Amino acid sequence: MYEQQRVEMEHIYEEKKETLEFMTSWFHDIKTPISVSRLVIENKTGKDPARVLDSLDEELDKIEHHIERALYYARIDDFSRDYLIHDISLESLVKQAVKNNAKTFISKRIQIKLHDLEYEVMSDKKWLSFILNQILSNALKYTETEGTIEIYGLETREEKMLKIRDTGMGIPVEDVSRVFDKGFTGQNGRKYEKATGMGLYLARKLARKLGHDITVTSEYDSYTEVTLHFPKLNDSYANLTNM
Repeated sequence: MYEQQRVEMEHIYEEKKETLEFMTSWFHDIKTPISVSRLVIENKTGKDPARVLDSLDEELDKIEHHIERALYYARIDDFSRDYLIHDISLESLVKQAVKNNAKTFISKRIQIKLHDLEYEVMSDKKWLSFILNQILSNALKYTETEGTIEIYGLETREEKMLKIRDTGMGIPVEDVSRVFDKGFTGQNGRKYEKATGMGLYLARKLARKLGHDITVTSEYDSYTEVTLHFPKLNDSYANLTNM
């Protein structure tokens, strides 16, 4: 009984520690668009009002994105009571995610290529949409102006896959295996003050709760490709009822 209690206390301690780390990174994330918004307002004199409003709108979108991520993180423990598994069109899901990030695509003049998305997968639409938005926003962050993001589907005997490939800076080979580690930012993240290493960590944690998985392949200075895996197992969601 003592040993069981000790293990449970360690588990609670680790959960509290993880929550504190997440909130610390979240405070860092949300502080940046607030500071930028203040600078936009302070320097609005002599500038086109429409452009000022567009800049503020873009920063508000970032704040909304950070708040959404915190809300989903807070609901992880209630996951077993907050999901509905059904057939989801990848094409519809992807197009909505692109629409959600349209302002960034336009402002950075990033080309989007969509093809081979005529697949349906079994998942929860709300949680899967959040996961895809995390992956896409990460791709947009590290893709330079006038770059390209390609999203397409594949199917094998074992699984269906959704691939998000960007022409960004890529990931150094020594960092690829660590991109899903909590708080890991790597060489690229250190170049971007807004990088906190929580987006992909949270995306993979939620994906695995849904019975999916996420992997990354990359070549530095060339591309990064994130793959969402949807196994074709009859009992893919058997464990969900036990969470």
